[in-house]
Amino acid sequence: MATIIRFEVTFALIGPPIFFGPAGPGMRPEGFGPGFWHGPFALVRAVPIIIFLVWLGVGIRQWFILSKWTKKYERYKELQRKVDEKLDYDNDEEK
Repeated sequence: MATIIRFEVTFALIGPPIFFGPAGPGMRPEGFGPGFWHGPFALVRAVPIIIFLVWLGVGIRQWFILSKWTKKYERYKELQRKVDEKLDYDNDEEK
């Protein structure tokens, strides 16, 4: 049901992808038509592209941030392991 609604909204904003004219069915030679990026719905047509680019940018940024955090955490765990070994070694010498 959601797919049907998406197709209807898409066709209402940019028109159907197949041109049924006097020459018969087929693709429009000019793409989506001369007014694709002009008119009252120009911004509406660009919204999904803008949202995609923003989410892609946020995802890449989070990937970089989390990979840096993971490296710092691994370094912390290694130092913690070394300190624990040293403390255990000191306790073994006292016995």
